[in-house]
Amino acid sequence: MLANCSVIRSALRSRLVRSFASSGYLGKRASYEEKISGLAETIQQRRLLERLELGDCPSPPTWFQTYASPPRSPDPQVEKLTLTESGMSEHDFKTILDAAFATCCLHVESRIASLIGEGFYTIGPCGEELLAPIGLVLGSTDDR
Repeated sequence: MLANCSVIRSALRSRLVRSFASSGYLGKRASYEEKISGLAETIQQRRLLERLELGDCPSPPTWFQTYASPPRSPDPQVEKLTLTESGMSEHDFKTILDAAFATCCLHVESRIASLIGEGFYTIGPCGEELLAPIGLVLGSTDDR
C-alpha cells in the first residue's frame, strides 16, 4: 500500500504541476520566493528536512524539552515501547508517517498559496497530522 501511495502521490503531483503551470501559479510562486522562504511554515519544514537528512531526530521527550513549551518529563514506558508492543505493524507506522508528512506539505503549500494571493489560508495547523492513527483504526461502518 505504501508503494501505491507513492504512485498516487506522484500522479497527483504531475497533474497539479501541469494545472499550476497553466494557471501561472508556479511563476507567481517563484516571484515570491524570498517572502516564501521567510514564512514560519517553510522555515520549520526546512529544519525538519535537514534533521531527517542528518538522521538527527531526537526521541519525543528530548524534542519536547528543546522545542515545545512547556517541557515534559520523559516517560520511560513510552521510551521503551516498540511497534509490536503498541499493536502497530511497520506498514501501519509507515502509512501514518506518510499521511502526516503529506498533510504537513499541504499545510505549507496552502500557506504559500495564501501569501501569493492564490488561496484563502485562515488558520494555523491544529494537529491534523496526528489524526492518521484514528483514520487507520476506523472502519467504513463506524458511524460515530
